[in-house]
Amino acid sequence: MTYQKKATVYVLNTAQHSRIQLKNHDNSIFEQARDVLKKMLEEKVLVGRKTDMTGVILASTEDTDNELADPDSGQYQHIKTLCRISQPTAQLIRDIVNVMPSDNKDATADMMDALILATHTIATHCRTLKYMKQIVLLTDAKHPIDWRDIKEVQETLVANSINLVVVGTDFNAETIVKEEEDSEQTLATKEENRRQWVTLVEVLGENSAIYSLSEATDTVNTFYPKEVRPTPVYRGFLKLGDPTTNRDAALSISVLMYARTYEVKLPISKKWSTLADMLGNGPPEDRSHEVIMDRKYKVINQNTTEDAEETPAEQKKDVEVRPEDLSKVYTYGKTLVKVTEAEEEYLELKTAQDMSIIGFVDAKWIPSSYMLANVYVITAGQYRTRWAGEAISGLARALHEKEAMALVRYVSKANSEPKLGLLSPDFEPSADVLQFVQIPFADDIRHLSFSSLDQFVTTSGKVIKKDHPLIPDKEMLDSMEEFVKSTNLMEIGKSEEGVPHEYLLPEQTFNPTLWRLNDAIKNRALNDAAPIPEPHPDLLAQLKPVPELVEKTKHQVEIMKALFKVKKVDRPLKKRGYGAVKADEIADEAGTRLPSVDEIIHTQRPEETKRARSEDLSYEETIQSFMNESVREIKSNDPVKDFNLMVANTREDLVTEAVEQMGNMILRLVSTSLGDQNYKKVLECLRAMRDTAAKEDESEAFNKYLHELKSQCDLGNPSSRRLDFWQLVVDANMTLITKEEARDSKVTSAEAEEFLKSKEKDHVESMFDEEYDLIDQDDLLDML
Repeated sequence: MTYQKKATVYVLNTAQHSRIQLKNHDNSIFEQARDVLKKMLEEKVLVGRKTDMTGVILASTEDTDNELADPDSGQYQHIKTLCRISQPTAQLIRDIVNVMPSDNKDATADMMDALILATHTIATHCRTLKYMKQIVLLTDAKHPIDWRDIKEVQETLVANSINLVVVGTDFNAETIVKEEEDSEQTLATKEENRRQWVTLVEVLGENSAIYSLSEATDTVNTFYPKEVRPTPVYRGFLKLGDPTTNRDAALSISVLMYARTYEVKLPISKKWSTLADMLGNGPPEDRSHEVIMDRKYKVINQNTTEDAEETPAEQKKDVEVRPEDLSKVYTYGKTLVKVTEAEEEYLELKTAQDMSIIGFVDAKWIPSSYMLANVYVITAGQYRTRWAGEAISGLARALHEKEAMALVRYVSKANSEPKLGLLSPDFEPSADVLQFVQIPFADDIRHLSFSSLDQFVTTSGKVIKKDHPLIPDKEMLDSMEEFVKSTNLMEIGKSEEGVPHEYLLPEQTFNPTLWRLNDAIKNRALNDAAPIPEPHPDLLAQLKPVPELVEKTKHQVEIMKALFKVKKVDRPLKKRGYGAVKADEIADEAGTRLPSVDEIIHTQRPEETKRARSEDLSYEETIQSFMNESVREIKSNDPVKDFNLMVANTREDLVTEAVEQMGNMILRLVSTSLGDQNYKKVLECLRAMRDTAAKEDESEAFNKYLHELKSQCDLGNPSSRRLDFWQLVVDANMTLITKEEARDSKVTSAEAEEFLKSKEKDHVESMFDEEYDLIDQDDLLDML
């Protein structure tokens, strides 16, 4: 039986002889044992379960501090209770890190006394309550132990259902570690202690064991999935038919549903205020450092008219709005529709908790891409459990026999959104169960179309199926198939026995971000200035190609390089703004071009250079320069000016963003034009955008927008309202950018000429940005 509460007592032997250095290791025996204990406790602190209690006892300390100590009898001496059973904290880990081995050779405790104290501590704390109880003993076998009470200790451990795990620093269940300095008496003592520990552990059952220090180290350094207590996400009935209207022809099965796969979330960070430390109010333990959020709503005063300076100060202030005065609005085209809280509540779908089978589908017709979110397991519920288990087993076997799945409507709780899901059979060793996975509604499916891999369509519509650089031939396909076969992962992994198996099994692949973040939290908990730890080598290995496969496929890769003509492409230099390029051209013609930065750096110090540049500009010019560089959005009142300012920005590269915004602005101006009102402005925008795109390697973007503009004019429709505008485009010879004009273009002169002559509608996916659906005040005024 699995109990929710846990109580674990750790006993660490700090005897002086544990200072001995481990072979082929940087740490001593004590340091390694202490590190194992620290990592065990770190996991408990990180999880933070209040029901997982821990106590720590130190043996072989110079002083004595425990509740069983009796100075008169001399028992339970040199044993110290470092922490009574309680929820472990970061302070406990700090205390353990500061524990050092004893300096006194005579300060040696009897480990049987330490075990009895740990047993007494657990029995006193847990009493008769249901706990998972365990003692973890980290010790050596070098010092003699009084085994006279072993029978009584065994009976006490069994009576209290306490498991015992012994970590031997110089022994394991089969043998002892022999040191050169060990005498025959010491070896005999080690062997006797090992034998007695084995006898004690064997009586306690399968959850008790003896491990060596190296085995314990490997265990605490091994990645493992987080243990989760199974909690049903659904308690109810699985229905086939409607039991309320047709009881005789319906089926209702009591079920419980558990999550089988669930994404592990990263630890959540909390806000921490340092203001309390700065003010120094009260002792540190009384400072909560809590951050309380206070949200306020205000109407910002945006009066920018000429009379704004004459407006009284009271009217310039922002007006605060109470939360109850706010209402939700939804967009309907360019209209904002207000919906009150009462109306929204009325519109909510009222549902009841339910899981009903609405039909059966052939499993082969369900694409794997339709499987959404997590996978859940459905087992027999608490009502008539045996009959429910038989019903689930029968349904699972019927689905398996017919190779079908059950389509279900699932509502987790009252008034929650209904979900569509599939039930598939799963046969566990202990029982037949059903698996539930959510699938999308028709509105959730995105039908995407991609370019063909076996044919190429030119801009003129010509279909090419072979002898083209973008279409692979048979030799290329065969080479790629051979490469895929040679990178098979099914037999790359090796077990401890050397047996090949599949590499990167899901059960053995862990999230590197999660584990590294947890390591960083553990380190910073002990030291605020600790550096961020490097990722674990095993985590890095799963993110890189397998070295064996890299070596195995090296020859095949060289063949593919030659076939596909793969070569390294030099990274292009950062594109300069259009304004900077244009200014250099004008300066070159006039002979007034300023020297480059490299030229200046050899003649002036940086301070002199900055001073000279600042003195060359007047105050008004400096302010205007900053204003120009702050333009990041193209408005409809003067789009060409905004476009040129964005392109001329010398602080950052905004060319691509400017071209994209200008393309969307052109499409919008044409679609919203009243007659030919915006035609002249659009032609100016097209001309500015085309000149810049040709110079700044953005010809592909310009050509796409021009295709979209032609499609929007609907030339194939004689009654189209934009035929006259397209004629203006043709008269202005505003065609596609050809490869003679720009190096990044693939359009020939013949294709560009044909583009203007063709009257067919271009089938280009809309590039219209949703953010332009809402028109600001400047745009509305400009359209009047």
